[in-house]
Amino acid sequence: MMDDMLLVCLLVKIHHMSYQCSWFTNFTTVRTGTWHVQAEAGHTTFVEKIGDIAIEIYIRNQWERGILIDVLYVLSLQRNILYVSSTTFKNVDTLYIKTGCQMFADGIVLMEGFLEGMLYKLHIRALPSPSHANLIRSMGTSSKIDDTRSLEIWHQRLCHLNYPTNLAMDRTEAVTGMILQNKHTPEFCQGCVFGKSHRHNFVSQPFRTPSSTPGYLVHANICGPMAHASLGGVIYYLLFKDDYSGYRYIICIAEKSAAFRCFQDVYNDIFRDTRNYM
Repeated sequence: MMDDMLLVCLLVKIHHMSYQCSWFTNFTTVRTGTWHVQAEAGHTTFVEKIGDIAIEIYIRNQWERGILIDVLYVLSLQRNILYVSSTTFKNVDTLYIKTGCQMFADGIVLMEGFLEGMLYKLHIRALPSPSHANLIRSMGTSSKIDDTRSLEIWHQRLCHLNYPTNLAMDRTEAVTGMILQNKHTPEFCQGCVFGKSHRHNFVSQPFRTPSSTPGYLVHANICGPMAHASLGGVIYYLLFKDDYSGYRYIICIAEKSAAFRCFQDVYNDIFRDTRNYM
């Protein structure tokens, strides 16, 4: 989705400005260093070209197309700016309210925006110029602008959030800039399938005969080193499990070399209690 335009009330500017070169159509190149403007940060910068930008405006619950005339291309800008003075010269009035603004002509609302910080942000997005769109198509990228506003795209952007929640967020306008046009719910999401996959249960081994005597078969494993040592300096632990009874020994050790000594202690302990050899 393209960046939204920003509306700022400065009555001394008569041209809108943008730093997105790919948006411009029917532009005229300006000779370097001949046209300077003051950027938002206060420094002086230069205009590189002037042209038109095709846009879409979200109004009355739908996107309508329009065009911005004589927009200045200023590469060093930090954002895209639409100036009130430029629209005023074209008989477009602006009404400011507590949380937003409306721009209208002849009693018809043309644009709406909301207050964000010290600027008003409009529900506008730019359409790529024909040359830029052709370049996208030649590179094999989807040329359908509506793809960026589909339910599937937002499902992926929000870390594969479930579809009903995505639709609810769009309906309640919980996410700024989230406007779904294609609300078709896909039947299958490959990413979700792989993400929710799990390991199957281990198949039982019919040829393995469980131990019938305590102490005859003991399973052992060692875990570590741990990322953080205990107060006593322990970073490993040993686990011994008797196959017949399920009885377990858990022994904490500071060095892996101590494992054999622990095995000898467990062996002697089991032999003392069961009189059976491992």
